[in-house]
Amino acid sequence: MFTNTSIKFRLMFVMSILSVLMVGIGALGLYGFNHSNTGVKNVYQDRLIPSVQLGSILDVWYQVRENARNAIESKNTATAKALERRSE
Repeated sequence: MFTNTSIKFRLMFVMSILSVLMVGIGALGLYGFNHSNTGVKNVYQDRLIPSVQLGSILDVWYQVRENARNAIESKNTATAKALERRSE
């Protein structure tokens, strides 16, 4: 096929094919990065944010339990009322 062509033509042909392959692989890599970023963003929005919200709810729940335990142990209604106002 390339028996009657010059070395210049052969080199240009090989370089052209390699350039096209390099651009194609680069475009495929950019598509992969974009797809990966979308997946990480979905994981963040779907799983991490609700986890932080659940953690906040648990913190409030533990504080309520601590206030209730302190109110029971104090055996003083004034302390119990003060703890109740603080938790609101």
